[in-house]
Amino acid sequence: MWAIKDYAPGTRSQPHHDHEWGGGRARRLLQAAYTLAFLCLLRFDEVLKIQAHDIEIISDSCISLTLPFRKTSQFGGRLTCIVWVSASALTQHHHPEIKPFVLHALPAEEAHLCPIRALAEWLEASNIKQGYLFRKISSGDRVLEANCPIVCPPLSDM
Repeated sequence: MWAIKDYAPGTRSQPHHDHEWGGGRARRLLQAAYTLAFLCLLRFDEVLKIQAHDIEIISDSCISLTLPFRKTSQFGGRLTCIVWVSASALTQHHHPEIKPFVLHALPAEEAHLCPIRALAEWLEASNIKQGYLFRKISSGDRVLEANCPIVCPPLSDM
């Protein structure tokens, strides 16, 4: 089920079994994305916008994930907003810094929830070194090379 196989075109008329719904790469992508969303309490659109430069390897069993945005701080911690209070006064509001998530490897009995294992398996299977970590999977369980996130456009853009 989790085996990564070479691309072999087939026909849609072949019998499809429920246990063959996705290939090894698709399953690793979902495992890594869901694990990060679960452990960091992230919205799924936040997970899908993670890029390689957002991750810092601290050790073999620890990584730091720094997001430049969150729903509650959409412009990160680097933006200063200048707000008009009255015709003669200005105030500045600083967005709070977005603290990094420091994730540690979990013991073997909790391997199914381990973000380090899930992310390492996905990065090895996808061979992604830069850009967005979670990209579309095309037919034949192939990762698209285009550096764009898997997110749906807002309804206003449709």
